[in-house]
Amino acid sequence: MLLDSADAKAGALRLAAGSLAALVILCGCRSPQATKTRVREIPPVVPQAEELKPLHVAPFEVIETAGISRRLYPVTASLPLPRGAMADAGQVVVMQGAKALPTQAQILSRWPDGSTRWLLVDFQLSMQPYEQAPLTLQVGPSSPLPEAAVTVRESPSAVEVDTGELLFSVPRDTFAPLAGLSLRGGPSAGPLGLSVSLDGATYRAKPPRSVRAVATGPLRAEITIEGSFETAMDYVLRIDAYAGKPFVRLYYTFIDRHDRFYSKIEEISADLPLRAEARAFGGDGDEIIVAPIGMADRLVQESADHFEAGHFAGTRAAGWVETREERGSVLLASRFFWQEYPQSFDVSSNSVKYSMWAGLRPLLMGSGAAKTHEIALVLRPAATPLEDAARSARALLTPPVARPDPRYTGSTHAANNSLDPANPLHRRVLLAFSSAWERYLKLLDRDPWADTGTIDCSAPGPKRFGYYGMLNWGDWNFPGFMDRSEDCDGWGNLEYDLSQVLALAFLSGGSPTYRTFLDATARHYMDVDIIHHSPTRPHLVGMNHPHKALHFALDSKTTVDLGHTWNEGLISYYWLSGDRRALDAALGIADYLVWRGRNRKSGNPRQWGWPMIGLVTAYRATADPRYLDAAELYASAAMATTTPSADKIGFKMGILADGLSYVHEINADPRIFAWLRQYAEVLAAEPGRVSDIRMVPALAYVAQAEGNEELGRIAARALVAARPGGWGKSLAAVSRATFRTAALLGRLSSTSPGG
Repeated sequence: MLLDSADAKAGALRLAAGSLAALVILCGCRSPQATKTRVREIPPVVPQAEELKPLHVAPFEVIETAGISRRLYPVTASLPLPRGAMADAGQVVVMQGAKALPTQAQILSRWPDGSTRWLLVDFQLSMQPYEQAPLTLQVGPSSPLPEAAVTVRESPSAVEVDTGELLFSVPRDTFAPLAGLSLRGGPSAGPLGLSVSLDGATYRAKPPRSVRAVATGPLRAEITIEGSFETAMDYVLRIDAYAGKPFVRLYYTFIDRHDRFYSKIEEISADLPLRAEARAFGGDGDEIIVAPIGMADRLVQESADHFEAGHFAGTRAAGWVETREERGSVLLASRFFWQEYPQSFDVSSNSVKYSMWAGLRPLLMGSGAAKTHEIALVLRPAATPLEDAARSARALLTPPVARPDPRYTGSTHAANNSLDPANPLHRRVLLAFSSAWERYLKLLDRDPWADTGTIDCSAPGPKRFGYYGMLNWGDWNFPGFMDRSEDCDGWGNLEYDLSQVLALAFLSGGSPTYRTFLDATARHYMDVDIIHHSPTRPHLVGMNHPHKALHFALDSKTTVDLGHTWNEGLISYYWLSGDRRALDAALGIADYLVWRGRNRKSGNPRQWGWPMIGLVTAYRATADPRYLDAAELYASAAMATTTPSADKIGFKMGILADGLSYVHEINADPRIFAWLRQYAEVLAAEPGRVSDIRMVPALAYVAQAEGNEELGRIAARALVAARPGGWGKSLAAVSRATFRTAALLGRLSSTSPGG
C-alpha cells in the first residue's frame, strides 16, 4: 500500500484552497460572472532570464526496488515545474544533499508562457538495496561535467556511439543497428537483425527510412530507427546508451499495415550474431540453467505459468540468456518475458535468437495494430562470475523508480488531478484505490484466456480472466462479457483510462509498482488499441478502438465510439517517461476528434463529454488552438442538445458535465458555467439522486469554483461512499472519478462529508 507521508518533504508547498480568488491564482480561471466570454492563452514565448525566479527547488526521490546494490547506475526521472520557474534546460542540476550530480536535461512540455512544465533529467546514482534516496532538482546552477560521457558522431553514412565502454554504429543505408558492437577489451556482437514470418515466408527489415539521434549525451544517447519489412509491416527501434556503461536498452515496435483485416503471424524475432561456447538461461527467480552449446539450447515460455529448457521446466522464467566465450559474455534480457508469452531464446555457436512470438501457434494480428517489446543487452568481460548474470539481468529489468514529491507535484499544477497524501480525504481515496489494486492483482494470476485470436462463445464467461499474453498484457477484459452484438471474449481496451489512474496514483505518493504497470498499460494502449492503419476507412487512423473482441477488430460493427475515447493517460505517461510515441498517440486521438467535431451527429451525452476531455488534454500538452477550438465546438453542441434535468441525469450526463468543466477551466465561458450550475442544482435538490460517482466530478467543480461548502459536502459524501472494484472497468471508472473529485474538493477549505 506504500503511501508516503509527505509532511516533512523539503520545498513542498501546500495547495491553496478555500476561495474563488485562490482558484483564479492557481489555475488561471476567471469568475463565472466575468463579462468576457473567451480567453486565449498567449502562444509559447520563452521568458527572458531576468523574468525567472533565481532558484527553484523541486524535491523528488529515487527508489531501488530490485533489492540490489548499484554503483553510479543510470536514472531517468521526469519532474514537473510550476509556470515561470525555468526556461533553459541547460540551467539545471540534480542535487544529492549538498552534492551536485552531473545532469542531462530535456524539456518535454512547456506552459503557455514558454516556461518548462515537465522536464526529463538523466543522472547516475549509487544506491543500496531498497534504498529511497531523497534528491532535489535545482533550477539556476549549471550541471558539473561527468567523469565519463557518451559521445555521438553523425555522418551521412551512420550514427556512431561510444559510451566509454561500448562502441557501436547505426548505418543509414542498410538495416544493421548495433553494427560493430563491442566491449573494450571484451566480447563483440551484432549487428541486430529483425524478421517476421507469416504465410510460410520470412521477411526481414529493409533499410531504414530514417535514423535520428534524438538525444546525444553526455549521460544518455537515444537513437531512433524507422522503416519497414519486406512485407506490409513497419518497425520502430529506439536504442538508449549510457555514459560509462556496458549496456544498451532497446524498444522495438512492429506495426501491421496489411490491408487484410487479420494476418496469421508465425514468428516475430530478433537475431544477434555472436560467438558462443556455453550458455545460461534465467529460470525461476534467481535460478540459473547452465549447459554447453548443443544441449538444451532453447528456453520457451509457453504460457504464463510454464516454461521449458531441454529437460528443465519451471513456471515463470526470469527472461534472460547469457552466452560465454573466451573474451567474455553477452547477456540479453527481455522485460515482461513471461507476461507477454509465448516467447523464447534460441542459442547456437554463432547467434542468439530472441522470439517475441515464439511460433508455437499462429498469432492473429489485426490490421493497424502494433506491439512494443523492451530489451536490454549487456556485454561483460571474461572474468565476470556466472552468478552475476542473474543480478545484472535483475538490475536491467528492474531499474530504479524516480518519483516527484506528491505535495510538490500538486503545488505546480503541472499534473491535473493528482492528490496530496497528507490531506485526509485524499488519503482515504488513495487507500481505497490501493485496496482495490491488490484485489485486481489477484485476478491477474488466473490465466485461462485464449491467446490464439479466436473467438470462443461456448465457454462459461464468468470463469474467464487471463490478463497475460503478448497482445493482452497491460489491458483488462470483461469477465463474463458474452454480448453477441459485439461478439464474446470482450477486451476492455483500457476503458476509463486505467493508464491515467495509475499515473495519478503514482504521482500521489503510491507504490512504485504503479509505475511498472503504467509502462504495461500505456504501451498496450498506444500499440494494440490505437488504429495505426485502416484498409477501408483511412480517416480512422489515430483513433482508439472501443472495448471489443480481439482488441482491434476493424471488421466488427463498432469501429470507433466517441463515448469510449480517452488520452489523458497517454499524456501523463509521456510526461513521466519521455516516450514520444505516447504523445503522438494522444495527439492522434485528438486530431481525429477535431475532424469528427466537424463531421458528426448528436449522440448520447458521454459522446460529447469524453471528446471535450481529450481535446482539452491535448491543448494543455501543446497549446495548439485547434484543440481548444474543437473542444468549444463540442461544448456548444452538447449544451444545445442536452439540458440537465432530474429525469435525464445519470452517469453519462455526468461525463458530459465533466467534459464541460474541463473546457471551462480553460476558457471560463459563463454559458458553460451556467449549464454546470444548473446541473449542480438538480443534484443538490435531491442528493439521493447521486447514484454513481461518475456524476460527481462536475458537482465538485462547481463547489470549488463558487467556494460552496454545501455542494462540497454532497460531493464528499458521494466520494466517501464510492468503492472501486477489483476488476478492470470498476477499478478504472470509479478511481478516475474519485481522483478528479478529490482533487477538486482539495481546493475547498473543508472537505468533510459530514453535515
